[in-house]
Amino acid sequence: MTLLRSRKRGVRRILSGMKTPGLHRRSVAASGLIALASLLPLPVTAQNPPADDPALLRLIEEIAEQSRQIEANQKAIDARIAEIEEAVRQARIFAARSGRKGGGE
Repeated sequence: MTLLRSRKRGVRRILSGMKTPGLHRRSVAASGLIALASLLPLPVTAQNPPADDPALLRLIEEIAEQSRQIEANQKAIDARIAEIEEAVRQARIFAARSGRKGGGE
């Protein structure tokens, strides 16, 4: 608490020591707020590339095609994993029925 009070006293001393006529505490505080507001980042809009660039359009289409291939491959992988999981589940059931260990326990 004393540190906060000493800081307040220091700020008051600085402000009271200003000899410039017409410069008041409120104007100093307002200019400080303006300075802080100027440091805030402003939203920046991205520049749109020209849509008629054929090389760019080819690259975009190539990336879209690769994305579709990746999606199809992932679906095939997921289906294959589901088949393997089902086969393992059935193998554990049959192993448990036959009395062998292998039921995952």
